[in-house]
Order: sequence, then structure tokens, then C-alpha cells
Amino acid sequence: MRKKLLIIILVSIIGLFFLWVGFLWKIFSCDIAGSFPCVETWNLNIKEGDLIEIIKEIKKEHPELEPPNVSSPTSGRHEYWYDVDFYYADTKEDVQAWTRPCSDSSMTTLAFVAIFSHFDSLTPVNEIKSDRREINRDFGYFENRREIGKFRNRILKLIEQKIAEPHTAKKLIIPPDSSVNGNEKNIVTSIAGDSSYVVLSDIDSSSIRVEAVDYLKIGDLSADEIKEVSRIFDQCLKEHKRELHPSVRNRRQYVPYLNSKGERKVWVNCFCDSEHPYWRKRKVMVKDGGACYFNFKINLGTKKYYDLRINGVG
Repeated sequence: MRKKLLIIILVSIIGLFFLWVGFLWKIFSCDIAGSFPCVETWNLNIKEGDLIEIIKEIKKEHPELEPPNVSSPTSGRHEYWYDVDFYYADTKEDVQAWTRPCSDSSMTTLAFVAIFSHFDSLTPVNEIKSDRREINRDFGYFENRREIGKFRNRILKLIEQKIAEPHTAKKLIIPPDSSVNGNEKNIVTSIAGDSSYVVLSDIDSSSIRVEAVDYLKIGDLSADEIKEVSRIFDQCLKEHKRELHPSVRNRRQYVPYLNSKGERKVWVNCFCDSEHPYWRKRKVMVKDGGACYFNFKINLGTKKYYDLRINGVG
């Protein structure tokens, strides 16, 4: 009897110990503050715009990762975060993730947020479940580790493989009939691996805000000039970080031109999101929009920017 009692006490102590460890783990696995205190994150050596393009490529190559039969977008900008949903076909679960630029603009945080049962336009109403579970908060320790490992093997590994692929320069010629009025011949130049910008050449000078004495007759920018424009762009963001939205680095249009003195200049047009599917073919101009939309000019000779214009809020 006494031996049996000791065994019960010992088992109880061990059980309480593991409960206490689990309680402490849930406390310390989450940050104290923030909109997403419990997410599992990885800092990736890639700009956010490029990471978003990679995720889109992965979903095209692996359609099983795209949530099926949904009527709303499975990705998109939400304030400072770019939300992305993936899909586990074997368990019929949606996986919530997001990306956000790091303080170092060349890096991006990828976050694994939560898992929930998939439902779509074909799901009967009585079968829709409200069982969203956040990683590092709503799972037990071992189940939590399994879910993180599953995300790492099925999604993160594909992203890291894409990031590791060698970058090669590419040039796309856009047909004239893809422009707004048929009169613009846009030559689009980009660097594979950095899809956050595009170089637009030979655009009608009346379509952008240039000085009266300036006119367009430059072809493409060289690789060195593109690097210089990107450096000056980062400088502009740093010097105006309180005024500009942190996601403005996602999309940029570079329009090269000359002034009457033969000085090489670039008009830089910036916006946060990819809601403009034509952005690689013609300029993006919107009214209002706030700090997500701004533009400025660069003098490549003096290596300085000027005439910063930030959209107002409608």
C-alpha cells in the first residue's frame, strides 16, 4: 500500500513537472508585445519583393500548395505584412504565413503564423470549422515542433532552394500593343533574383513629371547604373523613413532620360504592392494612396536625388 502510494506521488510530481515546463515554454516562446508575438520566423537573405515573386513561382510549380476553390486572394498586402496562405493537401489544412522587410533592406522575415481547417466555396456550411491554431501558442511542445518541421520541409526548403539558384541577367521586350495607347515602346530590363524593380525606356516624356528642358532618349541603364540607383534609393528611404511606408521597396520603376546638358537622369517611381499587374510594362500613377506612393529624380552625374514627391491621403 505504501509503495503504491509512493508511485502515485512520484507520477503526480513528474506530471506536474511536465505541465509546468509546458506552461513556461508557452510563455517564453512568445514575445511580450507585437501584433504576432508567437510566430516562428526565419530571416532570409533576399529583398521582400524578390521573395514574394519566388513564392508565386513555387505555387505555380507546386499547385498542391495553393488553397483550392477559394473565391478570395490567397496573398496580398495588409499594412506592414504581406500575407500568404499555403495548403496541406494530405490534412486539408490552410497554412497562414507572412513576409516583412527586415531593418536591413536586403533581408526579409518569413513568418509561420497558424494552421486551420480548409474551407472553400464547395464546403457545406455545417462542415466549416473554426479551429485556427497559432504556432508556438496553441500546440503542445512536441506537436508544435512537428508542425514547424513540416513547414520547414514542405515550404521553407523550396524557398531556400530558389534563393540559392544563380542569378542571371535577363531582358524582356514588351510588344507595342501591351502599352496604354499603342504609342509607347517599353523596353523592360531586370535582373533575375531582383524582381522588385523594372527599367522602362522610351516612354513619352509628357507621361512623367520631368523638367521642361528634359527629354527622353536614353536606352537602358547599365548594371553599374542600376546598382547606383538602388543605392541612392536606399539612401532616400533611410533619410525619409518617418515619412515613407516601410514596404515601398517592393515595387520600383526606373525611367532613364537626358536633360539639355546631356546629363543622365532617372525618374524613380515607387509603390508598395503588386495590385498593378501592368507595372512591368508601363508607368503606375495613382491619385492619393498616401506614403505607399512616391517618386523622385536622380542625377547620375552628381549621384544625388531631388524633387521627392509623396502622394497625399484621399
